[in-house]
Amino acid sequence: MNSKEIQKSWLQTGTVFVVLVVLSMAVVADASYGGPSWRGGAGTTLEQWAFSTSSTDSTADSYVNTFGTPELWVDGSAAYSATLPSDSHTGIWALKTGDIGIEIPNSSATWAGTEKHIWAEFTWKVAGLNAHVPDSLSVGVNPEYSVGNFYTAMNFTRSDTLLANGWYSTIVMVDIWPNPLSEYITVTGDVYIDETTIDTQCIPNPEPATFALLIGGAFMAVRRKQKKA
Repeated sequence: MNSKEIQKSWLQTGTVFVVLVVLSMAVVADASYGGPSWRGGAGTTLEQWAFSTSSTDSTADSYVNTFGTPELWVDGSAAYSATLPSDSHTGIWALKTGDIGIEIPNSSATWAGTEKHIWAEFTWKVAGLNAHVPDSLSVGVNPEYSVGNFYTAMNFTRSDTLLANGWYSTIVMVDIWPNPLSEYITVTGDVYIDETTIDTQCIPNPEPATFALLIGGAFMAVRRKQKKA
């Protein structure tokens, strides 16, 4: 599925698309924050792209994903550059009017739970190549559910950090209810993209025994409160 087909699907299913703008920045020396605290735990995935080649359709440079193979594709109007003049960053896509699409498979029947967390970090820089495209990174997420289940609720959080030479590190955190089978992530803007790291975490439904304990505990708490009254 190419990026145009995915965008059409978004319109048909009422997908939430959030354009995130730079709100606050602080000068630091490094782009990486080490990832979320839950990285490497049960039901998690990790995908990293450094764009070391000009391939417009590739799997991650490195990934840990027991649910399937993550895929990334670059729209044909984007241009690849091995380096930028007077810049230490290498392997860069200039999006201009193009976009980057990423598919992350990260759920199965075992993990068909109540919630999913996404932690994504992007290293980018304003390109200024097209006057009709915003000079800022925009990120969209399209959850994929089973047939007949399209309801979605999302919570987006974003932080932007200014690095050296005009580069930014942007971290986007997304919570999704209910837990979808996979996600399509798209990146747009008149920007250069250097690196992308994406973590996901599936939160399972409580086991029946655990759920019963939770209900029993709540019931006992109510009874104790009534006796005191």
